Amino acid sequence: MDYSPKSYIGLRRGRRVWAPLWFRRDGATVYLPDPDGSRAEEPSVAMESFRERLHDEGLDAAWQRTYNAGSNPISMRLQRSDLDKPVVQELLRASFEILEPGMAPWSERRSSPQHPQAGAAQVTEAATGSDSRTDPGE
Repeated sequence: MDYSPKSYIGLRRGRRVWAPLWFRRDGATVYLPDPDGSRAEEPSVAMESFRERLHDEGLDAAWQRTYNAGSNPISMRLQRSDLDKPVVQELLRASFEILEPGMAPWSERRSSPQHPQAGAAQVTEAATGSDSRTDPGE
């Protein structure tokens, strides 16, 4: 397989590419929309919060607002094992949810930096007592 950065795979949400994936030998570089919907020069409140939490997990995220005309300013390199980390799942979910028309910024929807407000999937899990992330064979 050729891992040279000549092309990407675009994960779509509707007609929009939500997360372009540029494959690398050890994983992929992904460019995500900001969970606050920002395209500003400086990183958003959401980006700063996620960057700190990702750093605690040994991951780096960069603010690169020039990619895709600012639509996908969060850049990070991920390996498959990183997808199991709760902070990565929360960032992916938040960057997906912000594309919903009328969605409030992530930093306005959370209750505090230490205790983010549950996303829709977590609320459903709490109400039903099920966890879709759990392997039924466990």
